[in-house]
Amino acid sequence: MAIDVNWFNDDKTIVQLVLRDPWDWPEFEQRYFQGLELTTAVDYPVYCIVEFSGKGRRPQGNALMHLKRMSQQTRAYPNAAACFLVNPHPFARSLIGLLVRVYGQDPNLIVTGNVDDVLRRIKAMRQGS
Repeated sequence: MAIDVNWFNDDKTIVQLVLRDPWDWPEFEQRYFQGLELTTAVDYPVYCIVEFSGKGRRPQGNALMHLKRMSQQTRAYPNAAACFLVNPHPFARSLIGLLVRVYGQDPNLIVTGNVDDVLRRIKAMRQGS
């Protein structure tokens, strides 16, 4: 599989998905929900980091449909906190921008440039709650 899913830290507060080319939307959904299943084993909020590490090959299929379904179904996992899309390629940034315009801003889907920024944001979110 071109998508790795694992705990980012020993505290099991962050799930990490790393996407390497080639990947496709069905695999992305399968692996994303595998990551969400990890949140059911704990009783506290778990954040998600999705890292796009490939050259940015555009996967085939209706990306908006997959991202919308992913966002909607995440709500079924009460311990799933914000999901950070790290350094997505221009195609992904465009899709996310379109998704926000069509369906509204999802406060739990955040685009950021790097993992250090994700960790700063998670720290701020934890301090705010």
